[in-house]
Parts: sequence; C-alpha cells; structure tokens
Amino acid sequence: MNVLILAAGFSTRLKPLTNNFPKGLLKIKGEEIILGILKKITNVRDFQDFTLVTNKVCYHHFSRFLDSLASEKKIEVINNGVSDEKNRLGAIGDLILALESIGMDEDLLVLPSDTLVSLDFEKLLHFYNNHHGFINVVFDAGDKEIIREKLGCAELDGDKLVSFEEKPKEPKSTFQSVPIYIYPKEVLPLIIEYATDPKNNLDSPGAIVPYLIGKVPTFAYQIKDGYYHDVGTLEVFEKLNKK
Repeated sequence: MNVLILAAGFSTRLKPLTNNFPKGLLKIKGEEIILGILKKITNVRDFQDFTLVTNKVCYHHFSRFLDSLASEKKIEVINNGVSDEKNRLGAIGDLILALESIGMDEDLLVLPSDTLVSLDFEKLLHFYNNHHGFINVVFDAGDKEIIREKLGCAELDGDKLVSFEEKPKEPKSTFQSVPIYIYPKEVLPLIIEYATDPKNNLDSPGAIVPYLIGKVPTFAYQIKDGYYHDVGTLEVFEKLNKK
C-alpha cells in the first residue's frame, strides 16, 4: 500500500501563523503537527512508497523538514506549482496530480498533514483486509452540534458507510469524518471520473465520498477511544498548546 499526505492548503483560518508557512509544521507542545502522523505511518511495514503533495509556497519548508528526519523511509515531496489560494487545485485536484507520479497499481492511504489523531494504523490495515473496499476513518463526536455546519458527517450501519454529508445543517449521526481514507487500487480510477464533471467539488477530500457510496463497497473504521483534533483555527491551536 502506498501513502499520500495532502498538504497543499493555504490554511487561511490560521493566519498570520500560516503566512508563507505550512500548517502541518506548526508546533503543538513543541512538536510539529505532521510529526505525530509520520511517527505512526513510517513504522508500518506494509506501507511502501510515501508521497507528500504541497504548494509552491510550502514546498521548501516541507522538503527541508523531511530531509532533516532520521527515517529509513524516504518521503517524496511534490510541488503542485500553486502560489496563491485563488488558484488552488483543491484536495481532489492534488490527489489526482499525485496519482500521476504514484500511479494506480497499488492500494492508497490518503491522509492530511495537519491532524492530531490517536489512530493505530496497524489496526486500520487489519480492518481493511477484512472489509475490502473504500474506507473512511470516523470518530464519534458524541454531539451533533459539534458537527453541524462545520464537519463532515458519516452515517453508519455497523461497519458500513451508508451516507456522508459535508457540513450538514441537520447531521444524521454524531460520527464526524476524519480525513483519512483507504482507496483500493480498483477504486482509484473513479477519482479521475469524479473530477471530469465540472459541477463536482474538488476542494474537500471528503467531497468524493458520496459519489463512491453505491458504486463500490464503502466502510467506516471507527476510532473507539483516544482523540481526534482538526487544527483548523487559531482558537483550537491555542487551546491544544495550553493543555
């Protein structure tokens, strides 16, 4: 299985901290946000090639940081060439750009550079091996108000992912989508298919999920304990640094 880290956003809600600087390299309690994810994934034997796609502004920041890590697994950094937010490709656009380099011959784990999550990737892989299909990681927020008009909402039937909605006014469940996905290699061409329709949203990585439901087997892997933090605003960033 290959691994793709999406890190090409401009993180406008975290400015001025992210003026010409990537959110994933901001520090929480003295450690870069992305480092928590990297420590987890680079120790998984079944993960093969690692790629990170970012924008022109953040490319050198990520390249220098990744080169400084003492890791046996090399992470290729792709520069999408975008230097301002108005010309961004969107998460799906960046995913497609990366696929041109990665290819579509292996299953693909897609994840963000800016999420703090207590996810055991070995357990996620075990789940995938027993539920072969598209996988979306989810976390029970415990309260629909946390999701309402803010987060992606997943509706489950056991392990099956039966519906998904971005920032719903009326959430169908308390399960918030964590932007971590596994695409079986046979599903990857559907990403290209999805993007050919100009009406489809390419900004959010979760925007494609409703498109896949009903076309391929779709499952939800639930993080049943621990934590999930989307470091999306200055308020959340400052709160996490105070804990």
